[in-house]
Amino acid sequence: MTLTEHNFKDGEVLSSKEELVKEYPCSSKFLETFDEKYIITKNEKDIYKIYLYTNEYEYIIVLCGTYCGGFTTVRKRGIKESWDRGHDMVDGKPSEKLFDKLVVDMLQNELIYIGTPVFKTLDEVYGKFTECDGLGITGKNEEDDI
Repeated sequence: MTLTEHNFKDGEVLSSKEELVKEYPCSSKFLETFDEKYIITKNEKDIYKIYLYTNEYEYIIVLCGTYCGGFTTVRKRGIKESWDRGHDMVDGKPSEKLFDKLVVDMLQNELIYIGTPVFKTLDEVYGKFTECDGLGITGKNEEDDI
């Protein structure tokens, strides 16, 4: 799909980085961070939207007057789902600090949970071995002696 074929909503049309930065100078560092990997739109009510995409998520940053906020939606619906799962991200008055927080929100959304490592000794895992049969440890531990 090309950008001209993109189905924008609410009368949105493509806008430029320069136009957005002129209106919201605090967005400059944010846009530089993503190296042109975004789409900027503007509608007739002067509401700007910045669209960013990953394999799993669509991120939309909205700028309107003294408001800036973002939300994310899952790009692929689950089985039998007829809705788009998503959530709000940080919002507030447009500022460089707010844009930094949006980047952190996006990063936290992309990171996956791998669990907390649990370190155990071999004795904790296999018990204390008390017998050897010449070929190796038999696996009998002290708790087996009742």
